[in-house]
Amino acid sequence: MPLVIPNLHSNFIITISNTLAGPSAQSSVAIGVGQDTPHNQNSINVMCGAIREAFRPLWDAAWNVGPCKVIEGTPTGHLLYFDPTVAPGSSGVSEQTTPAVAHVVSKFTGLFGKGQRGRLYLPGVPESQVGEDGLLAPTRVANIQAAMNTIHAAIPQNPAGDRAVLFHDSLSPPLPPSTILNYIARPIVGTMRPRQRR
Repeated sequence: MPLVIPNLHSNFIITISNTLAGPSAQSSVAIGVGQDTPHNQNSINVMCGAIREAFRPLWDAAWNVGPCKVIEGTPTGHLLYFDPTVAPGSSGVSEQTTPAVAHVVSKFTGLFGKGQRGRLYLPGVPESQVGEDGLLAPTRVANIQAAMNTIHAAIPQNPAGDRAVLFHDSLSPPLPPSTILNYIARPIVGTMRPRQRR
């Protein structure tokens, strides 16, 4: 079920990895963007930099936030591919839980229906910030929310950016990308079994 990325839309895919935990701690998140004009290398670098800087304080220097790869739709239906440089390490907390445990962030569109909801899973949940019930410490939820707010605010400021969007897959009815009104950091962690590979 590939995503449909139409003209004047791009998918920013950011790899987040813990260099101390091997391949099981490598994952990626995607930020969909609707834009006013086609991207160029400068606008790609600006947007990738904004995303990396928002995420960076969530993890310590053992983590890499990047590379940031970008897939952009065109009028002909072909896809363009950009591959900016790898980012340096981060700064923040360490001693994370298993890679299968992640922060959950909902993509809120304000539209009804399962197809209008999305989420992303951020890795690196600090062991000290989550209880046996799966609830995160309020300060951790606030930190995740602050990072997502920063990214959401940065998208319209980008030279080519306009708004955050939720893409739909090719098996759905032909729906245009939905505008994301805001991201919501959830207070309970989620689990993703495919990330538990060790």
